[in-house]
Amino acid sequence: MFQYLFFCLLIKLTKSQQIQYKYFNYTESELGDQNTPPLIADIKTYNDGTILVHIIRNESKQTDECSIIQGMSLEQKLRIRLIFLNGTVKEIDPKLKLDPINYCLLNNVVNPITVYPLQKPFILITYVNATNCSDPKSYRECGEVIDWDGISRSNMCFDGAWVNSTIQLNLNQKLGFLRCALVSNLENVWMWQQYSM
Repeated sequence: MFQYLFFCLLIKLTKSQQIQYKYFNYTESELGDQNTPPLIADIKTYNDGTILVHIIRNESKQTDECSIIQGMSLEQKLRIRLIFLNGTVKEIDPKLKLDPINYCLLNNVVNPITVYPLQKPFILITYVNATNCSDPKSYRECGEVIDWDGISRSNMCFDGAWVNSTIQLNLNQKLGFLRCALVSNLENVWMWQQYSM
């Protein structure tokens, strides 16, 4: 009997918490001269519910860098959008000088550019610098912190290889993030580093 009561209580609690869905519709203000639709590469959130979106678009013409690695070419423009709880959208198109290899989807699935929500109003953008475009093991991971106006506040290249590196945001966004990477030229030795603002 106790088990039955527990299940009824559990079902009652889960049924009483209904989620209200809101629909969101947004039209990009500048699409350029391409006919390809925008694609969402990644979505992350800030602690207050503000949504950080990374948008990409396929490039109709294959670039040399992408051909070398047999990747898919993307439009060479970084598009970031912030969606606030009230439904407004802020377009951020930072003018970063990134290697062209960053605008290729490696093996058509791996995007060298990743965006992370740091403490408001900052965004971490990670990307690669390549000494040899045809060898992803030679890629060095770098990061740039921008504000919500797209202005660069800090940049650096990280130690260790880009391949198999991981960035984990701290639960408290004011404490920055951790990065774990395989140390170059050593096997099974991982390096953890903490970065904060």
